[in-house]
Amino acid sequence: MSLVSDLIEEWRAILVDDTVMQLILREEIAPDLFVPSETNGIHISRDGIRIISRALGDKIIKAKHYLKYESFKCGFQYACERQVLRLIRAMQLDDPSVYMAVESDFDD
Repeated sequence: MSLVSDLIEEWRAILVDDTVMQLILREEIAPDLFVPSETNGIHISRDGIRIISRALGDKIIKAKHYLKYESFKCGFQYACERQVLRLIRAMQLDDPSVYMAVESDFDD
């Protein structure tokens, strides 16, 4: 489970953080979409969840230049699969330099 968390963590800023920041900047997410919970926390409303889910879904299917070792744009699923294969190869060769982290210029 820890390896899966580590592998997906490199996507957090590219997918989740960027999506949420874009929604805030476009004023699609506003404070009124957050509600106090019964346990003294703050939760996002169902409307807020729908907005974020739609935006994340759109972002995941959009082709971007995530992989600096590829010359073409690709979707999240392809890029994630390539990253896993790259990690396997790095372990087989006992060479961490084979693995290259994903990146995005956030304007792609």
